[in-house]
Parts: sequence; C-alpha cells; structure tokens
Amino acid sequence: MRLPVIRLVIITFILVVFRATGGIYGKRSGAGPFLRRTFPGYWYYRSLGRRHLKSMPQAKAFLLKHFYFAGLLSPSELDDFTYRTLTVRKSKLFIDHDGVAPEEEQCLLLSASIAQLTFGLGPSYWLPGYTHIRVHPDIFYSRLVGAHVKGLTLGRSIVHISWRHYIEGISDPISGICLGLHEFAHAMVLDHSTPVEEGDLYLWKKIATTFLQNKEVTSPIIRDYGLSNENELWAVCCELFFERPAELKQHHPNIYSATARLLNQDMAKRIAHSRKAA
Repeated sequence: MRLPVIRLVIITFILVVFRATGGIYGKRSGAGPFLRRTFPGYWYYRSLGRRHLKSMPQAKAFLLKHFYFAGLLSPSELDDFTYRTLTVRKSKLFIDHDGVAPEEEQCLLLSASIAQLTFGLGPSYWLPGYTHIRVHPDIFYSRLVGAHVKGLTLGRSIVHISWRHYIEGISDPISGICLGLHEFAHAMVLDHSTPVEEGDLYLWKKIATTFLQNKEVTSPIIRDYGLSNENELWAVCCELFFERPAELKQHHPNIYSATARLLNQDMAKRIAHSRKAA
C-alpha cells in the first residue's frame, strides 16, 4: 500500500512544480514571432496527458471524415494517430490574422498534418520547437521575406499558413501539392528536438546534394520549385511522399528510400495495402 501512496505524492509534487513554473499552462516571454511557450514534454503527454482521451471518439470520427491519411490506417494505428493529433493540438497556440483562436476544426486538421508527417517518429513528434501556428485566410505579405507568400516557416517558433491553400491541399490528397505538409516539413528539419536519426538525415542530404548538383536535373514529378535548393527539395518530396508515393518511388527510388527511412514510414506500401484490403 505504501508504494501507490508514495507514487501519488511524487506525481502531485511534480504537478505543483509544473503549475507554479507555468509548465502545464504555458510560459510566455517576449512578443511577436519570438513568443514562446514551455511545456513539460514527453512524460506529461504520455501519462497525465491521457486526460484528453475523452475526446478520442469525436476526434477519430472527424479525422476519418475529413483527413485522407486517417482512412489508410488500421484500427490500432488510427487510435495512435488520433491520440497524436490531440497531443499536437494541445501543444500549440493557434491564432488567426486578427490574433484570436481559429475554429477548433481548423486547429484539429492542422494538428493532423503534423501528426501525419511525424507518425513514424517517437518522442517529441509534436515539433516542440514550434509553439505557434498563425492561420491567414489567404496569401499574405511577409515583411521578413518582402513578398506575398502562401506559407512561411523560419527558425522562429512560428509557422504561418494560408488557410485557403491548406484546405486546397488536403482536399485533393493525390495532387502532390499540400501546403500543410510542405510547411511542417520545413519545421521538422529546423526543429532540432525532432527525433530523427542523424545518420538518416545525413544520408538524405547526401542523396539530395548529388541530385541537385546535376545542372541538367529535371524530374517528371518534382516541380521546379523543389529543384531550387535542398530545403525546398525536402519539403516538396514530403508532399510527394504522402500524396504520390508510387510515382516518386518509380522516378526517384533513392530519394524515396531515403525519405521513407528518415520518416520511418513507407507510404507506397501503406497505400498498396489499403487498396488490397478494400
């Protein structure tokens, strides 16, 4: 009987400390794009964070109806994906162009895009380095780059995204163009707390460098924007990996293999298995 009591005392003490330091509710400092929140991290979300399991049935039904990737998963994978989506949702501060919270459905879909990209990864899959997601209604002007853009992700803890173009991306899941995956792919490699294997990242960059060094490089599937530099190639390849994996694997098997290894997922195999089961 003593062990459960001791465990309860320890957990209570940790919760009090987290609350006193702003850990659970978020600690803010600074302003603008440098605004940050501090969270307890993996332990909190995998244990005490299970309180949001009450939202699982509704969230699961919503994702199955509105998010293509969810329909490709087995029942156990769907449970894990839904849980991860809710974890991402809890870890981010979503704000629109007026500085107020968007609709909950918008937050859930954006969270699902992050969960999709990092579904094969372990701890810190929610991209803890990026605490804010600013949702713009359409193309917006960024003073940081001096241009109108659909999305913007820099190493500043915030992702900007056009809601119109995000919806266009997830509404056509085989187009190979998905703004959500593109921007969160940038965030994934910029966030050094993302649990990717350094060896896998090195391999991908090595293959990408060799691919781009060919001055006559062309591709029947990778659009020109993705051929501009290594960072854009990564983001575009992530879009293709999830939406047109068979074609990416056919035309660029080395890039597909390196991407699958880095993300710890095989999307071509998943889609083929899903079609066979249907």
